[in-house]
Amino acid sequence: MNTFVENNISDQADMLARKMPDGFAYSSKYINDSTLRKWLLALGAEYLRMEEYLNYISTEFNLTTTSDLIEEFEFDYGMNSNCFSQFTLTGTIEERINAIITVIASRGTSTESDFEFIASLLGFTVTVTANHPTTPNQVDDRWKIFVDIAGAISENVFPYTFPIVFGDSTQSILECWFDKLKPAHCILVYV
Repeated sequence: MNTFVENNISDQADMLARKMPDGFAYSSKYINDSTLRKWLLALGAEYLRMEEYLNYISTEFNLTTTSDLIEEFEFDYGMNSNCFSQFTLTGTIEERINAIITVIASRGTSTESDFEFIASLLGFTVTVTANHPTTPNQVDDRWKIFVDIAGAISENVFPYTFPIVFGDSTQSILECWFDKLKPAHCILVYV
Protein backbone atom coordinates (compact mmCIF):
# COMPACT_ATOMS: atom_id res chain seq x y z
CA MET A 1 0.00 0.00 0.00
CA ASN A 2 1.41 3.35 -1.04
CA THR A 3 1.72 6.20 1.41
CA PHE A 4 1.79 8.80 -1.33
CA VAL A 5 -0.63 8.97 -4.26
CA GLU A 6 1.16 8.44 -7.56
CA ASN A 7 -0.60 10.59 -10.15
CA ASN A 8 0.06 9.91 -13.82
CA ILE A 9 2.06 12.36 -15.95
CA SER A 10 -1.00 14.05 -17.46
CA ASP A 11 -2.57 14.59 -14.02
CA GLN A 12 0.72 16.00 -12.77
CA ALA A 13 0.82 18.43 -15.71
CA ASP A 14 -2.79 19.48 -15.06
CA MET A 15 -2.00 20.16 -11.39
CA LEU A 16 0.95 22.30 -12.40
CA ALA A 17 -1.15 24.13 -15.01
CA ARG A 18 -3.77 24.97 -12.38
CA LYS A 19 -1.06 26.68 -10.33
CA MET A 20 -0.12 28.94 -13.24
CA PRO A 21 -1.95 32.23 -13.74
CA ASP A 22 -4.67 32.56 -16.34
CA GLY A 23 -4.03 34.97 -19.15
CA PHE A 24 -2.82 35.29 -22.70
CA ALA A 25 0.80 34.32 -21.90
CA TYR A 26 -0.27 31.05 -20.30
CA SER A 27 -3.24 30.17 -22.52
CA SER A 28 -1.42 27.20 -24.06
CA LYS A 29 -0.97 25.37 -20.77
CA TYR A 30 -3.77 22.89 -21.68
CA ILE A 31 -3.03 22.59 -25.43
CA ASN A 32 -1.32 19.25 -26.07
CA ASP A 33 1.06 20.26 -28.88
CA SER A 34 2.22 23.51 -27.28
CA THR A 35 5.72 23.97 -25.92
CA LEU A 36 4.37 25.03 -22.51
CA ARG A 37 2.26 21.87 -22.23
CA LYS A 38 5.21 19.68 -23.22
CA TRP A 39 7.29 21.40 -20.56
CA LEU A 40 4.54 20.77 -17.97
CA LEU A 41 4.38 17.09 -19.03
CA ALA A 42 8.15 16.80 -18.57
CA LEU A 43 7.87 18.33 -15.10
CA GLY A 44 4.94 15.99 -14.41
CA ALA A 45 7.13 13.00 -15.23
CA GLU A 46 9.69 14.17 -12.68
CA TYR A 47 7.00 14.69 -10.04
CA LEU A 48 5.76 11.15 -10.73
CA ARG A 49 9.28 9.78 -10.23
CA MET A 50 9.52 11.74 -6.97
CA GLU A 51 6.23 10.24 -5.69
CA GLU A 52 7.38 6.75 -6.66
CA TYR A 53 10.65 7.28 -4.79
CA LEU A 54 8.83 8.65 -1.74
CA ASN A 55 6.74 5.48 -1.65
CA TYR A 56 9.88 3.38 -2.00
CA ILE A 57 11.52 5.23 0.90
CA SER A 58 8.44 4.94 3.14
CA THR A 59 8.32 1.20 2.44
CA GLU A 60 12.03 0.57 2.98
CA PHE A 61 12.37 2.68 6.15
CA ASN A 62 9.61 0.63 7.77
CA LEU A 63 11.08 -2.47 9.41
CA THR A 64 8.00 -4.60 8.78
CA THR A 65 7.94 -3.92 5.01
CA THR A 66 11.62 -3.54 4.13
CA SER A 67 13.46 -5.80 1.75
CA ASP A 68 16.38 -3.79 0.35
CA LEU A 69 17.46 -2.19 3.65
CA ILE A 70 17.22 -5.33 5.81
CA GLU A 71 21.01 -5.57 6.05
CA GLU A 72 21.21 -2.02 7.43
CA PHE A 73 18.58 -2.85 10.06
CA GLU A 74 20.54 -5.99 10.98
CA PHE A 75 23.73 -3.97 11.31
CA ASP A 76 22.02 -1.32 13.45
CA TYR A 77 20.67 -3.93 15.89
CA GLY A 78 23.85 -6.04 15.98
CA MET A 79 22.28 -9.15 14.51
CA ASN A 80 25.66 -10.57 13.43
CA SER A 81 26.88 -10.77 17.02
CA ASN A 82 23.92 -12.22 18.89
CA CYS A 83 21.96 -15.47 19.01
CA PHE A 84 20.09 -14.62 15.80
CA SER A 85 23.19 -14.43 13.60
CA GLN A 86 22.24 -17.57 11.65
CA PHE A 87 19.15 -15.75 10.30
CA THR A 88 21.33 -13.12 8.65
CA LEU A 89 23.00 -15.84 6.58
CA THR A 90 20.25 -18.33 5.78
CA GLY A 91 16.96 -16.86 6.98
CA THR A 92 14.10 -15.67 4.87
CA ILE A 93 13.22 -11.97 4.89
CA GLU A 94 10.32 -12.70 7.27
CA GLU A 95 12.60 -14.59 9.70
CA ARG A 96 15.16 -11.79 9.60
CA ILE A 97 12.51 -9.13 10.28
CA ASN A 98 11.02 -11.24 13.09
CA ALA A 99 14.48 -11.65 14.65
CA ILE A 100 14.98 -7.87 14.70
CA ILE A 101 11.50 -7.34 16.16
CA THR A 102 12.34 -9.91 18.85
CA VAL A 103 15.53 -8.05 19.74
CA ILE A 104 13.63 -4.76 19.94
CA ALA A 105 10.86 -6.31 22.07
CA SER A 106 13.47 -7.81 24.39
CA ARG A 107 14.60 -4.43 25.67
CA GLY A 108 13.74 -4.24 29.36
CA THR A 109 12.78 -7.91 29.71
CA SER A 110 12.53 -8.75 33.39
CA THR A 111 9.28 -10.50 34.29
CA GLU A 112 7.97 -13.98 33.64
CA SER A 113 5.39 -12.64 31.19
CA ASP A 114 8.13 -10.74 29.33
CA PHE A 115 10.07 -13.98 28.77
CA GLU A 116 6.89 -15.79 27.69
CA PHE A 117 6.10 -12.98 25.21
CA ILE A 118 9.61 -13.14 23.72
CA ALA A 119 9.22 -16.90 23.28
CA SER A 120 5.86 -16.38 21.55
CA LEU A 121 7.54 -14.07 19.02
CA LEU A 122 9.78 -17.00 18.11
CA GLY A 123 6.82 -19.36 17.86
CA PHE A 124 7.17 -21.14 21.20
CA THR A 125 4.75 -21.59 24.05
CA VAL A 126 6.69 -21.45 27.30
CA THR A 127 5.89 -21.23 30.97
CA VAL A 128 8.40 -19.35 33.09
CA THR A 129 8.24 -19.81 36.87
CA ALA A 130 10.45 -19.11 39.83
CA ASN A 131 9.50 -22.38 41.54
CA HIS A 132 9.15 -25.63 39.70
CA PRO A 133 6.25 -27.76 40.94
CA THR A 134 8.21 -31.04 40.89
CA THR A 135 11.04 -29.83 43.10
CA PRO A 136 10.65 -28.65 46.67
CA ASN A 137 11.42 -24.99 47.21
CA GLN A 138 14.94 -25.10 48.58
CA VAL A 139 17.48 -22.41 49.28
CA ASP A 140 19.44 -23.50 46.20
CA ASP A 141 16.41 -22.93 43.99
CA ARG A 142 15.91 -19.29 44.90
CA TRP A 143 18.15 -18.10 42.03
CA LYS A 144 16.76 -20.53 39.48
CA ILE A 145 14.25 -19.64 36.79
CA PHE A 146 12.42 -22.64 35.38
CA VAL A 147 11.51 -22.53 31.68
CA ASP A 148 9.08 -25.15 30.43
CA ILE A 149 9.04 -25.19 26.62
CA ALA A 150 5.93 -26.88 25.24
CA GLY A 151 6.91 -29.50 22.67
CA ALA A 152 10.62 -29.14 23.46
CA ILE A 153 13.10 -31.50 21.91
CA SER A 154 14.80 -33.45 24.67
CA GLU A 155 18.02 -33.97 22.73
CA ASN A 156 20.48 -31.28 21.76
CA VAL A 157 20.77 -30.11 18.19
CA PHE A 158 23.42 -32.00 16.25
CA PRO A 159 26.63 -29.93 16.66
CA TYR A 160 28.06 -30.42 13.17
CA THR A 161 27.08 -28.74 9.91
CA PHE A 162 25.30 -31.02 7.46
CA PRO A 163 22.91 -30.36 4.58
CA ILE A 164 20.27 -31.93 6.83
CA VAL A 165 19.33 -30.15 10.05
CA PHE A 166 19.01 -32.46 13.05
CA GLY A 167 16.65 -31.10 15.67
CA ASP A 168 15.11 -27.66 15.98
CA SER A 169 17.74 -24.94 15.83
CA THR A 170 15.14 -22.30 16.73
CA GLN A 171 14.91 -23.79 20.21
CA SER A 172 18.66 -23.36 20.65
CA ILE A 173 18.26 -19.73 19.53
CA LEU A 174 15.53 -19.26 22.16
CA GLU A 175 17.71 -20.77 24.88
CA CYS A 176 20.70 -18.67 23.82
CA TRP A 177 18.61 -15.48 23.84
CA PHE A 178 17.06 -16.28 27.24
CA ASP A 179 20.58 -16.82 28.63
CA LYS A 180 21.49 -13.30 27.50
CA LEU A 181 18.29 -11.76 28.86
CA LYS A 182 18.24 -13.39 32.30
CA PRO A 183 19.56 -11.52 35.33
CA ALA A 184 23.24 -12.21 35.92
CA HIS A 185 22.72 -13.86 39.32
CA CYS A 186 20.07 -16.31 38.07
CA ILE A 187 20.32 -19.74 36.49
CA LEU A 188 17.92 -20.89 33.80
CA VAL A 189 16.70 -24.46 34.06
CA TYR A 190 14.91 -25.88 31.02
CA VAL A 191 12.40 -28.54 31.99
